[in-house]
Amino acid sequence: MKIIKWGLLVLLILTVLILVLSCDSEEQTFSDVPDGVSVTWELQDVMNDQQKLVIFVENNSEDTFSGSLDVKAKDLTDEVLGSDIIYVDKLKPSTSTYAILWIDPTDEVDIEYVWREVKII
Repeated sequence: MKIIKWGLLVLLILTVLILVLSCDSEEQTFSDVPDGVSVTWELQDVMNDQQKLVIFVENNSEDTFSGSLDVKAKDLTDEVLGSDIIYVDKLKPSTSTYAILWIDPTDEVDIEYVWREVKII
């Protein structure tokens, strides 16, 4: 009986070791957004009581990168008109991308943004 208990204990330990060793233990390491990456925006048409706000991300760096951009659009009185998270995936040098946010109509807008989980590829 003791041999069976020891055998089960050894089997359990080996199973745990195999699971631990087979797990992907690679840690995510994040970077700062590369120099040369710019974020700009443009107010456009109003449709159905919402205004189109286009957010442009341009990569003029030498690096390909991915990351998420937390964006908050505010009017001049600091009232939040809309917000979103823009996912940028493998943006190569000398390329750009854009995202569209639909916000409360305004004449002027200010954008607050923060890059998160940036990875140089």
